[in-house]
Amino acid sequence: MITTLLLSLQMMAGLFLLLLDGVGFVQDKRFFSSAPAQTQEVVPSS
Repeated sequence: MITTLLLSLQMMAGLFLLLLDGVGFVQDKRFFSSAPAQTQEVVPSS
């Protein structure tokens, strides 16, 4: 029972970190700097 709880908490933390990493990657503009100007106009930058 304790092992299941610990492993489920570890999995939730891992998935949260993957989600956070994905959001940070998408928000980083240097990976998308070669996109056409029209695409950059459509995507709002915050």
